Amino acid sequence: MWTQTEKSVSKQRTSSRCVSCAWNCDGQMYAVGMFDGSVSLRSATTGAEVKKIDRPSGEPVWAIAFGAARTTTGYPGELLAVADWGQTVAFYDLEGNQVVREEKKLGCDPTAMDYFNYGQFLVICGSNRQVTLYSREGTTLGTVAQMDTWVWTVKARPNTNAVVVGCVDGTLACYQLMFSTVHGLHKDRYAYRENMTEVVVQHLGKQRSVRIRCNDLVRKVAVYHNRLAVQLSDRVHIYRQSAEREDGQLEYRLIERINHTFECSLLVQLSDRVHIYRQSAEREDGQLEYRLIERINHTFECSLLVVCAQHLILCQERRLQCYDHKGLKQREWLLESLIRYIKVIGGPPGREAILIGLRNGAVCKIFVDNPFAIQMLQLKSAVRCLDISHLRRKLAIVDESGVCMTFDASTKQLLFQEPACNSVAWNADHENLLCYSGGGALSIKAHNFPAYQQRMQGFVVGFSGKRVFCLHMFAMTAMEVPLSNQLYQYLEQKMYK
Repeated sequence: MWTQTEKSVSKQRTSSRCVSCAWNCDGQMYAVGMFDGSVSLRSATTGAEVKKIDRPSGEPVWAIAFGAARTTTGYPGELLAVADWGQTVAFYDLEGNQVVREEKKLGCDPTAMDYFNYGQFLVICGSNRQVTLYSREGTTLGTVAQMDTWVWTVKARPNTNAVVVGCVDGTLACYQLMFSTVHGLHKDRYAYRENMTEVVVQHLGKQRSVRIRCNDLVRKVAVYHNRLAVQLSDRVHIYRQSAEREDGQLEYRLIERINHTFECSLLVQLSDRVHIYRQSAEREDGQLEYRLIERINHTFECSLLVVCAQHLILCQERRLQCYDHKGLKQREWLLESLIRYIKVIGGPPGREAILIGLRNGAVCKIFVDNPFAIQMLQLKSAVRCLDISHLRRKLAIVDESGVCMTFDASTKQLLFQEPACNSVAWNADHENLLCYSGGGALSIKAHNFPAYQQRMQGFVVGFSGKRVFCLHMFAMTAMEVPLSNQLYQYLEQKMYK
């Protein structure tokens, strides 16, 4: 052991050859992996062995790493990951107790590993010539890099998502990892992926949330009324929200599993399956609760996915496919251009209407039980965002050039337009109340009166009553906005009964 304050180097005797070592996060303890398959946990101040872990395989412990404590994960404390040449990795707490029941099979001899992003993720490299990304508790998330020879070491740059790897042939490479946002919104329900393997559902109005641990890579999520769909790696799970609990918490229960792989772009999708949840009845405590009602064990390839009361709608380029919650394909629509935006606007269960914006500027409407698409409008540029008013009399569209336009849905007459916008939403309760965002401002417009502005960063994604839902930097916020200006505009024109 070497320190900057002392010139002498202290040495400690071990029972076997040391092949790996790591400090814990606060530097009060370190771990040494041995050739005989044991791990020695030692105090940094005295050097005394605190705990010895004997791995069942007896193979050399070639890689160990400590992961920082995280309160939003299954095990919130600091983790010790231990990988041996029995091609397994196991997880322990600082007292040497195994915290993840099942050891993870790696399929290769590990040579190095490291936690990054404050202990949120784990990267492991080895004899398979790959650098593989895992969750902090060992769920496989994907391959970071495929090299030509054994990868001998991997290190993460502190406080970043950059990973550097070194190979036995002298190759040195650096990779910057990017994590996309996977989320879904319906009225005041917002669902998003966290830690890559979990889904959080928020009730934006009541400021309540529930966390669903999927133990698999979440690929897509979608929420509609009391239903929640989650697409995993090879299946779909459908959840239903449970009854209202006394403590007000949300709760969802699994009601269906669809064992099928879907390729799509929007939904709650894990690495190889989709989970669909349904919200239970409102609980007395106000908390959200979802129960798993369906598991669809099938891999779906898609770019957008939405869930309806009885169906899943998957979008891939120009094609829309409709599946029921058992994973059976019901119908398919082939549109004339790439699909840029899709939104379920409601309707009777099994007969919902869906608005679609295309890259060629067309706005179409389909019904889940009808094989024909209806073209509502044709713009000159691609559709970026669209919404329909409470009584479905008016359309609001933001095109690729950032122009927000409103149209009469029946006559197709242009009613209003505003430049430099990025998103638009009609009020869910009032037919003539509209809000749009852009340029660091939120604008609220009533009827044909001038709009009122206030500062706001991000994209407006929903408008219900006096609450505006805004997405900014991967975070969804509910903001109350004053509507007194709009009220005075109506009063000045004596537009009241």
